[in-house]
Amino acid sequence: MTIAVRAATTDDADSIVEVSLRAWEEGFRGIVPKRIDPRQAWNPERLRARLREPGETEHSVAELEGRVMGYVVVGPCRDHDAPARTGEIWALYVHPDAWRLGLGRALVRHAFGELGGAGFRAATLWTLAESPSARAFYEACGLARDGASQRREALGSSLEIRYRIALSERRVGGRAVRSCRLCLPSLEQLYVLSQRSALE
Repeated sequence: MTIAVRAATTDDADSIVEVSLRAWEEGFRGIVPKRIDPRQAWNPERLRARLREPGETEHSVAELEGRVMGYVVVGPCRDHDAPARTGEIWALYVHPDAWRLGLGRALVRHAFGELGGAGFRAATLWTLAESPSARAFYEACGLARDGASQRREALGSSLEIRYRIALSERRVGGRAVRSCRLCLPSLEQLYVLSQRSALE
């Protein structure tokens, strides 16, 4: 089984939308109200336009045997209380057919490396409080709750909790994470959905 993580391109837009919608449908079922329709946000043409534009976020995909099955977005932390040089995993999805095959860990490792390489000293992410599998996954990746919580209409006001890690201490699956170059196109105005279940 071959897993490869690389920068996303406009050619990946349709695959990213498929991955994200399937992950939403499986991972958010019973947590996010049915009235929230992710298809309103995950429009291939809109995503393709975002991937063409420069900006402060980086989009990457994970391939399993050459097929795009995972997606991650990283950038500066958007929280008003974030200390300087704090980055964030804005979104992380793995197609349900590839859960528990190592793609989630590969994407987290890549995200930490990109943020560390860009000079960020810490990373945060938001996940759904009612998703024990997502919480267990992030904790296994070395992140810990920092006490912050929020509710957003984009997720039907479901309770979200924040996780944090110091990048100087980052380890994923027992392996040290090395930094790498940050190369950033943007993803504005999409629902940034960095939480889902069974990411592995």
